[in-house]
Amino acid sequence: MTTVGLVWGVAQSHPWLTPYVERSARDVALILDAATARNLDPGWVEAQLRLAVTARDRDRVALIAGLAERYDVPLDPALKAQADRVGEVSVAQRVIVCGACAYDLNSCPGLADVVSCNLPVELTPLGDVNALRRGAVDWWQDQPVDRFDVALASVGLAATGLVVASGGTSVTVKIGASVLRVGRGLGRVNARLLHAVSQGADSAAGLRGLRVMAGDLADVRQHTSLADTVALLAHVDDAGDAARLARVADASGPATRGHFEVLGKGRVFRALVRLSRPMIALGVLILALLTQISGIIASLLVHRLTRHRRLRGARR
Repeated sequence: MTTVGLVWGVAQSHPWLTPYVERSARDVALILDAATARNLDPGWVEAQLRLAVTARDRDRVALIAGLAERYDVPLDPALKAQADRVGEVSVAQRVIVCGACAYDLNSCPGLADVVSCNLPVELTPLGDVNALRRGAVDWWQDQPVDRFDVALASVGLAATGLVVASGGTSVTVKIGASVLRVGRGLGRVNARLLHAVSQGADSAAGLRGLRVMAGDLADVRQHTSLADTVALLAHVDDAGDAARLARVADASGPATRGHFEVLGKGRVFRALVRLSRPMIALGVLILALLTQISGIIASLLVHRLTRHRRLRGARR
């Protein structure tokens, strides 16, 4: 009977094709929040905050202090006061720093400065035009062309040209492309994502895929922040990761980066899915079948052992 049920389950539900189903945004948010609270070590929080304060890394200080506040981790008052003072500069100094940062990404003191000073320039067509110019010069001089830059410039310029025609919706693609370019400049783009984006310039289908990826990253920015989106690029290997990241951001909002910091990419992405009910039912059927088979084998062994003892007794 169990065997019949097992065969029926496979035939009806095809669980091998869809063993997992997506969780709702609400379930994802609850699971990630509980997991982060459970795994957040107060000692780690204090150590990381001290390191960030020493490095005067405003972005990192904000991230760790935010985790401490969200999950009620007590902080040493003196350390908290130091964290609050990190990044305090005069208006004149900020103007000078921001001007240099807007011109040269490498001169930006931190991620917050990149977002407020450099990224706004990248959101204009100037960065895309300059990238295409560099690519054309390299090609003319038989030098290696920066395919990553050229691909994003093509996507960015196309999106900029479509903003008016689409009523502004294509601006999200431009934002995502600009985030990718800035993230690459900051070393947040890993080799796999670099390769995926670079290959996207080879065909119309590839460029369409890049637009989808850029749109997903723009969605991440909408639910978190520009700074968090640039930082989260470190967890993106391809278009699939970008789509999953957008789902996490939709569920968790500003808490997204903290979840990745504490739990890591694998655990965060696994929270997006669960075993399907047909798969669970099939697992129960398999367990029942194995239990029956084990019972039959055990009965046969007991019967054989009993018979062997009787034979030995009769011979005596």
